[in-house]
Amino acid sequence: MTSETSTAACNASPQRAGRQLDRPARGRRTWIAAVIMILAIVPGLWYFGFRRAEDPEAIWQAGEANLSAGRIDLAEAAANRLSRLREPTPLDSMLRAQLDIANGRAEEAVAGLMRVPDGHPMAAQARLMAGQVELRRHRARFAEQYFRKALQLDPKLVQAHRELIYVLGHQLRRPELNAEFLALSRLTELTFDNVFHWCLMRTALWEPSAAPLRETAKNFELVNSLVQRAAIPKERENPKLLRDLGAACAAAGRDPEARGWYRLAIARDPLDVESQQALFQIENRDRSRNPTPIRDGESPRG
Repeated sequence: MTSETSTAACNASPQRAGRQLDRPARGRRTWIAAVIMILAIVPGLWYFGFRRAEDPEAIWQAGEANLSAGRIDLAEAAANRLSRLREPTPLDSMLRAQLDIANGRAEEAVAGLMRVPDGHPMAAQARLMAGQVELRRHRARFAEQYFRKALQLDPKLVQAHRELIYVLGHQLRRPELNAEFLALSRLTELTFDNVFHWCLMRTALWEPSAAPLRETAKNFELVNSLVQRAAIPKERENPKLLRDLGAACAAAGRDPEARGWYRLAIARDPLDVESQQALFQIENRDRSRNPTPIRDGESPRG
């Protein structure tokens, strides 16, 4: 080995040794950088994964969907998860109450429905449901209170009127029943059973000795006779009978019932011109009795 070669080898040895010593340091730096990256990524994965899976609104929606589909166990599990994630909202209380109803827990259901405050958009529906629960428990007095509260919150809640009619009908509270039938007739089309029972109830109120005029007595007798015919199931599809009932009620001064019978007749036979004309006359008579007031500065001709 020459002196020059020996000198080059000596100079290269420290450089190789430095590189060998530097490798563990670079490895440690790489490992530390990887740990830092993992620590930065994990919170994001947790937030978008675990936290997203625990989103209360998504859980509530899943609970409602499972309840509607009859999957009570899954809906109950969702309600339990909600109770761990947040204080019950009015909608959470409604979900829990519906589960209580499905599982026969009547007292818990009513208590949950009462936790929905009066100012909430679902308050009237909650009171209606509470009344239905009480009605199934044969607690008519409490059911009536809840139905009336529902109507106080939402006078246009049709089902509450129907439920109240059922309660009042069983108790034969005819004046109140008549008022409820009238209110219902202003909100929706009456079914055959609605009109039939309303007319039957009104006919039962009449006493011949109280009729001041013979013509009035004849009208009531005719209404009563036609109502008895309408009790026969096959007669319910007879548009002429329905039209005759409308005419008899109109002649007796009972326009709301007449309107109901005429509408049923037209539903059975859309080409029933007589019923259409009679219904138009009643509607026109109602408008003339209750004309739309003219505002200041408004021309009567529009």
